Order: sequence, then structure tokens, then C-alpha cells
Amino acid sequence: MTWPTIAAVASALIALAALVFSVISFQNQQARAAAQQRASIKPLLWIHPQRYRDRKALLLRNYGLGPAIIRRAGFMREGHAATNRIVELFDLRTPGGPSRSIVWETFDTVERGRAIPAQGEIVLIRQSLEHLVGQGIEESEGLRLLEAWQQQRTGIRVTIEYEDILGNTLEPLDFTLT
Repeated sequence: MTWPTIAAVASALIALAALVFSVISFQNQQARAAAQQRASIKPLLWIHPQRYRDRKALLLRNYGLGPAIIRRAGFMREGHAATNRIVELFDLRTPGGPSRSIVWETFDTVERGRAIPAQGEIVLIRQSLEHLVGQGIEESEGLRLLEAWQQQRTGIRVTIEYEDILGNTLEPLDFTLT
């Protein structure tokens, strides 16, 4: 074998190694880009309570970078059937005399297919002293009702299954309110 032949074979092997390295690098770069794309649209749901003296609320917030698509939502408490309307687990009535139900300031249902935008929220349920007083309830009684509401939320189990906009299922939100 002559030196020119050896040099040509060595050059061909180096070129082949460079090609293999280039292909592997490109595949790794594509995998990193796909992982970064998934991370950049990943939603993160959490229940955020508001526990002010004169206002109580439960908000379902998306702290993630992409929209969350609800697959299934359930709220349950011992002695009650599971529901996607958390308001059904509360009993807010005036005491004494004929019982009359209190009108909630606002509440919402968490339906399958509902989207929660990135950094967005759903007000699951809210009640305020101002709203109770507007219904003819004395301020002291309104504060007592809000405190009762605070106690009633303890023990509610929240289970929400959701996915990102690409259809990737995320870890469900599953915990009990305290």
C-alpha cells in the first residue's frame, strides 16, 4: 500500500466519523428542542384559597406557561357524591327561623374540555361580606357565615386531570383542602 492510498483511506474514515458525529449531534439537538418545546407550553394547575376575614374564595389557577385542558374534575367530601361543581359541597344558610339559602357571589363548574389559559384562573367559588350584607344579612352574621364556610372547605378532596395543548397528560392535581 502506498502513502497516497493510506492517506485517502484515513481521510475517508475521518469524513465518515465526522458525518456520524454530525448526525448524532443533530438528533440530540432535535430531542432537546422537542423537550424545550414541551416545557415551554406546560401548564401547572393549583388551587389558590383566599382566606380574608371578609372574603372567602377558591381559585383554580394555571401557574404554567401553556394552557391546561381539563380532562376530568372532581370534588368530593365524605357523605357527598363526587361533583364537578364545588358549590354543591357547601351549605350556607341563615340560622334560626325558617332556613333560607344564601346566594353565592359567584361559582363555576369545571367541565371536561375547558381550557384555562397560561397564568389564568377560574373562580371555583367566592363569597364576600359585602355580598352577604347586600342580601339583607347583618354584618356580624355575615362574618359568622364566612367563618362557617371556611370550616366547611376543610376535607374537600380535589382531583383534576388535565393535559397540555399537544395532548400530553400531566400529573393530576390530587389533594385534600385543609
